Amino acid sequence: MLDDVESDFSRFHHIDDMYAMPSVKFFRFATRLVFYRGAVMAALQRLTAARAQEEEQAETPAPVPAVATGDVVVPPTRAALAVSDLGPLLSWG
Repeated sequence: MLDDVESDFSRFHHIDDMYAMPSVKFFRFATRLVFYRGAVMAALQRLTAARAQEEEQAETPAPVPAVATGDVVVPPTRAALAVSDLGPLLSWG
């Protein structure tokens, strides 16, 4: 990501050596890079897409195993377990 910042500093702000800048000026300029269509924006979009995909995969319920007729399958979530017959036996600390 630092390479992306350096690239965008060069392209948008015409700064060739961001390491030689005073820190106040660096951060003032760096916070604006997300508004340009450059390397920082592309990196943030990739990161956002990856996180969304991770969240989507995490929310996908696990397959419920086949059970005999009459058995009750309780999904392995805190909310489902709390309202099941097992709820009074569980402690969430």
